[in-house]
Amino acid sequence: MKLSQLNSGQKKLYNVLKALAVHMPNVGYTQGMNFVLAFLLMMSAGNESDAFWVFLLMAKDPEYLFMGLFEE
Repeated sequence: MKLSQLNSGQKKLYNVLKALAVHMPNVGYTQGMNFVLAFLLMMSAGNESDAFWVFLLMAKDPEYLFMGLFEE
């Protein structure tokens, strides 16, 4: 499926996943990130920036250590 064929929500999800993969090249995209980010996008009313930064906060903050789910 081409990017031009995706609906608005799918494009936003793609954009945030791609930004995360670029921001964290040692992890990249890992299966399962899409579920978490889709939820964050829904809770932020589709705000890509908010979803990106909340995911990074949860991933890197020692209180959550969320990134452990996606690293080896």
